[in-house]
Amino acid sequence: MKRIHWNALVDGLALVAFVLLSSTGLLLSFQLPPGSGGREMLGMGHGAGEKSVTLLWGLTRHEWGDIHYWLSLSIMAILAVHLLLHWKWILCLFKPSGAHIYSGTRLALGAMGMLMLVVMAAAPYVTSTSQIPRADLQSSDTESEHAEEDLGIRGRMSLAEISAESGVPAKYLLRALQLPPETPLDSQAGRLLKDSGRDMADLREVIKKYVSDKQ
Repeated sequence: MKRIHWNALVDGLALVAFVLLSSTGLLLSFQLPPGSGGREMLGMGHGAGEKSVTLLWGLTRHEWGDIHYWLSLSIMAILAVHLLLHWKWILCLFKPSGAHIYSGTRLALGAMGMLMLVVMAAAPYVTSTSQIPRADLQSSDTESEHAEEDLGIRGRMSLAEISAESGVPAKYLLRALQLPPETPLDSQAGRLLKDSGRDMADLREVIKKYVSDKQ
């Protein structure tokens, strides 16, 4: 097979793999989003048979993820073949016009670029992972959505606004929540509580206690 035919074959395979990779990526983001589940998530406990798992063509999100993974590896392999077919052209990029030796500067830049690429690709695999409670991932805005309607407070409100809405003095709120007395009253409550290791539930309890003591 002539080189031009090899180039056409490799480019065609790369196009097909790229389209399928993009398709499965969009599929995992929208059609089968996180939380769709896998067969191993059904469990064996009480009510396990009632749990539902989203399928597409009989495959779970995790199984489509495996397909996405192998497609990405296939693209890497195809691109490697593509580079080999164009290796002479790549070498010419590092040789000045009309010269018989390669430019040291161009070789150095090429080596640095390749090294940076390898470092970026390998970084996730040499970096240690960490674990945090799921509750810590909840933002103050998400927590505020669960505030009780009768209190009428939200995490995006300032301490001054919450004080006016609930009728609880701002100084009482600061003292009960163990916040510094000099805390600006225009600070966003949700973010302020999160920074101090508390949440909107603590604030609601303080307000409830104040109202209860006043009755």
